Amino acid sequence: MNDERLRKSLLIALFGLLLAMCTVVGWIVFSGGDAPRQVTLHATFPDTMLQGTPGVERQSGVRWWGLAFGVLEIAFFVGCLMISLRPLRGRMLIFVFLGVLHVAAFAMMFIADYYYSTGELRILVWGFPLPTTLMLYGVGGVPLAFILLYVFCFDRLILTPDDMAKLDRIVQEQRQNSEAHQ
Repeated sequence: MNDERLRKSLLIALFGLLLAMCTVVGWIVFSGGDAPRQVTLHATFPDTMLQGTPGVERQSGVRWWGLAFGVLEIAFFVGCLMISLRPLRGRMLIFVFLGVLHVAAFAMMFIADYYYSTGELRILVWGFPLPTTLMLYGVGGVPLAFILLYVFCFDRLILTPDDMAKLDRIVQEQRQNSEAHQ
């Protein structure tokens, strides 16, 4: 498969990811008929105070849809980054690897949060609850790898010296055309 066909396939996949994200959000919005009440009367002060229902109970119908949406969103993010690769073929493997790493960190954070909210996994890692640690260092750390990749490899991945020479030729031709018309 040549580079242009691969790029068109990537654009079609991105459109599919957008449709899938819209479907997940639509499902969450329109299937919430049996959601539990958000608040109840307080046991000690029922006349003046309300208390929230447990988060696990409130989120039971949409929690795993949230995981699905997050995975789709990360895949869309990585796909958008891959659009600019020149050439796409042979260079997208590192982006796919970092995307899988990002999805894994997000899923681990999500699952750890579920067990933390049920009370089964209440440990501290580096001074934070486990879900927070995974969010800070996993979900927040992987995009830093994308940033470093762009900063240090921009001239090899995005705007190659050949592309820059082609741009310089186009600019020179435009200058000559504008000078000739004046």
